[in-house]
Amino acid sequence: MEVLQRGGQAAPILPPDLPVLDAEDVEDLEDAPDNEVQAAEEEILDQATAARTIAELKAEIETLKGLESLALGVRRSGTDTKWRELSTLLGEIFTTAAISSPVANRSNLTVRGDTPAHTLPAPEARYFTEHRDTLNYLESRITTLLGRSEAVVIIHGGMGREERMKAQESFKHDPEVQVLLATDAAGEGINLQRAHLMVNYDLPWNPNRIEQRFGRIHRIGQTEVCHLWNLVAEETREGDVYRKLLDKLEQAREASAAKYSM
Repeated sequence: MEVLQRGGQAAPILPPDLPVLDAEDVEDLEDAPDNEVQAAEEEILDQATAARTIAELKAEIETLKGLESLALGVRRSGTDTKWRELSTLLGEIFTTAAISSPVANRSNLTVRGDTPAHTLPAPEARYFTEHRDTLNYLESRITTLLGRSEAVVIIHGGMGREERMKAQESFKHDPEVQVLLATDAAGEGINLQRAHLMVNYDLPWNPNRIEQRFGRIHRIGQTEVCHLWNLVAEETREGDVYRKLLDKLEQAREASAAKYSM
């Protein structure tokens, strides 16, 4: 583009027109499979953030260089605060046999409480995360922590129906399986009431999604007290979003109370 500009032939770098989503489109996306939602989000994000001029492109490159440097510094530090918090929670959930490992953590997990403690090092738990790469990261760390790859099963949008059913049945009935890691592909339509502990490793921006996740274990027929942990860092964008979610939930509660008091 710079060569063309020097020759007097430059034109703005214009992205294609952004797709226009009405309320019905957004509602359809909320119920769409994980992979379709991710593809739509990536398309919109790519087009919305595309540079339109050489100057904008240069500024974008410099910003990315700065972000890359920050990310590299975090990676080299070897510190993962969220994983450390998750390990603390796992230490509370699992027995001392599992806690003895130097790495423990809190994550999106569901725990089943129907197995005697002397049989397994911990109850079964379920963890939710928004992203596939995070899911893979947690699978690696938790299996290392527990010392058994067969202790963890996963569900994500890229899996076929049969694979998902197999993972679900393993978690519900296989005594070797202690942890289910899942994206929102497991947020609806799955009965996991055999578990009663859940952790949101990261949070969706839609409060209904949180309720859908918790509804997998907190449902009719559940015999245990259900517990839910949300892992959120303060003074971050995620923390701001979480506070907004709480505000929305409070508004919904107030509206519901006002309706039934009339």
